Amino acid sequence: MRIFPCRQYQSLFFISPQHLSSVFKRETGQGLANYLRAYRMKCAKELLKGTRKKVSVICKEVGYPNETYFCKIFRDLYGMSPQQYRDEGTNGKEQL
Repeated sequence: MRIFPCRQYQSLFFISPQHLSSVFKRETGQGLANYLRAYRMKCAKELLKGTRKKVSVICKEVGYPNETYFCKIFRDLYGMSPQQYRDEGTNGKEQL
């Protein structure tokens, strides 16, 4: 699984990151950065439940090179750490 940072999409589409984000938001009603974060976290949840990979490996696979930041974003979205999610389940706090 390869998930690119927003800035790398400009070379794929030959437009500036700002224009890409603007077009994406106009067409979908959601900002590109928010969409990518939601997609990355969805992938992370699937990996947490479906594999025995370490959180440090999963965070890199979904596009977060910094495990601390990944855990903070995950906790902000779901109200628990990635390890708690793996161990206990979602407990109804999903926001996406």
